[in-house]
Amino acid sequence: SANAKGVREKMRRGTWALVICLIMGGAFAPLETLRAAVNLEWRPSALRVGLGETFLLGLYAVSDDGTGAALAGIDAVVTWDPSVLYLDPRVHNNGPYPWAFSGFWPDSALDALNTTFSDGNAFLTAFGGPPGGALARATPQGLLITTFVFRAIGPGIRSGVNLEPHFGQYSASRVHSGTIPGELLTGALRSADIAIRGCGLFGDANGGCEVDAADYAEWSD
Repeated sequence: SANAKGVREKMRRGTWALVICLIMGGAFAPLETLRAAVNLEWRPSALRVGLGETFLLGLYAVSDDGTGAALAGIDAVVTWDPSVLYLDPRVHNNGPYPWAFSGFWPDSALDALNTTFSDGNAFLTAFGGPPGGALARATPQGLLITTFVFRAIGPGIRSGVNLEPHFGQYSASRVHSGTIPGELLTGALRSADIAIRGCGLFGDANGGCEVDAADYAEWSD
C-alpha cells in the first residue's frame, strides 16, 4: 500500500541518517567551504564485446574539483536493456575503501527494484566503513565504489548502462556527504556505451560482426 511504502521510505532515510551520524562520530571530516559535486561514472565508458562475453564495469565517484569530497555513501539506480545484457547480481567490491555494506539493498518493496535482475534495473547501495576509520573520499582521479559484472546476450546491438537520477516514486541516484548529515553532493550521472559484435547480421556488409558506419561505407561504394 501507499502508506506502507511511505513508511519504508522513511525507514530508508532514517537508516542513512543513522549511518552518517555513526560515521561522523568515529571520523572527523573537515568542513569544505565550497563542497565539490561528485559525479558517478562507469569505467570504461565504452566497450565492444562479443556475444556471450562477460565484461566488467567499474562504478566510480569523481570529485569535480581539486580537493575531493568526504562521502558517507552512495545510492545508484542502474538500468540497461535486458534483451541485450545480463547482470550478474554478485558485485565485486574490489575498490580501495572497505565499505560496511556494498551491494543490492533489499528494497524490492520500494519501486520493485532488486526483485529480479532480469528486468533491466537494479539499485546499488554502498555505505559505512571501518569503526573509527577514515571516511571514503571521492577524488578528481575517481574512487572505485564497486565493479559490476555483465554478460552480452544480444548480438549486433548497442546498449547503454545508465545511472538514473530518479526511478519510480522513492528511488534515486544519490551521493551522500560525509561532512554534513543529509547533504547530497550528487553531480553528473554518466552512462557507458556497450557495442556487441555478432557475425552474420543483416547489414553487416564488411563482415565485421557488427553493424556500424564502416558497413555504410561498403554499401555506398
